[in-house]
Amino acid sequence: MADLDRYPLARARYDLVVNTFFLRPRLVPRLMAAVRPGGLLVVETHLVSQQPSAGPTQERGAHGLRSGELRRRFSAWEVLEVAEGYFTEGGWGRWLGRIVARRPRRRARRRSP
Repeated sequence: MADLDRYPLARARYDLVVNTFFLRPRLVPRLMAAVRPGGLLVVETHLVSQQPSAGPTQERGAHGLRSGELRRRFSAWEVLEVAEGYFTEGGWGRWLGRIVARRPRRRARRRSP
């Protein structure tokens, strides 16, 4: 576990990166760069509600993502699972976005004749 605001992530080092409920949009490129080719990135985070009656937990502007943003950010990756919506657990309800995506493997280099 690390404080992502301060922890320097090595590029292409990790087979699996998991980020739950601490996601600033500016951190997404750093998280993606930390995953090795063929590795996985799992993200579960708050969504900014599109509903006018959203409670205080949904007014996360700088920290919440908009609907569809996870899929757009991972469009060049293989998306294994994605879900967005209002999820309830333990008596609480929240607008959440979840994604499991695989970083593309490096292409083999062509050898010159």
